[in-house]
Amino acid sequence: MAIQKSYSFYGEASVPLTSTAELLQFDISNDHIACSLINMGNQAIQAFEFFEWETGASALENNWDAIFAEATASSSLLQKPVSAVQVFINNASAVIVPLEKFNTEAATDYLQLLFGPAVDVNLKHEKIKNTPSLINCYRIPTSLLDVLNTRYPLHQLAHAYTPNITGLYAEAVSDKPMLKLQFYKNHFIASLFVSSTLQFVQSFSFTSTEDICYHLLHINTAHQIDAGTIKVNMMGFIDASSAAAVCIEQIYPLVEYKKPRQEKVLPAMFEAQTSHYFTAFLKPLA
Repeated sequence: MAIQKSYSFYGEASVPLTSTAELLQFDISNDHIACSLINMGNQAIQAFEFFEWETGASALENNWDAIFAEATASSSLLQKPVSAVQVFINNASAVIVPLEKFNTEAATDYLQLLFGPAVDVNLKHEKIKNTPSLINCYRIPTSLLDVLNTRYPLHQLAHAYTPNITGLYAEAVSDKPMLKLQFYKNHFIASLFVSSTLQFVQSFSFTSTEDICYHLLHINTAHQIDAGTIKVNMMGFIDASSAAAVCIEQIYPLVEYKKPRQEKVLPAMFEAQTSHYFTAFLKPLA
């Protein structure tokens, strides 16, 4: 398996990349590892690396030990001693349930109903801050969890939906509906917020522009979205001039590409034409 470091940004060489006030933050998907070194004082990214690879039919086929070993060999961050490590699992195997409907047996049943039975996975769950008692239940491959426990025994673990939803509730300033689209290489996360309340969050796989448009049109129908008036925040790995972006803007006239906050990223990340690529990796500290 060939691991490619597709993006890397580093602060000034005169500034050490290690200190007791730095956090190593991961976003780990079936086909990528994004790694951010974050100043825990101002919560700004000091360095960023993004690794990707071609994956098999199942995430469980990934040799996570080999993936981390190969990525570490070309990384300036993965072996740095830091004071804290935070890991976000970016996969589709997650379901949001209200607190009153939650217990571990029910969570197992919900996940099996939605995604089918699974072996060699661990069930995790977490309370989502800023929300009316919502619980995020999700699966993580046991092989990945073993690697994380070995390399970063004191890491904090969460699912990528959790900071997404936390941010939506924290930013809610009106009752106007909003659709948030976060794009990655082979999937996107869609989050719908209406009347200051989360309606749904889901990850959709795609291989073509047609797949993306089909999923969005289905979302519109299923949730009775007025595509002409809803505000759409778009970020992640989607080229603004691509066929996919043109199709999305035809469906939703009110599309806004969300650039990262300038003070939260390195200048090269903010000034790049593709700066919206990195917004999806700006996650709050636990």
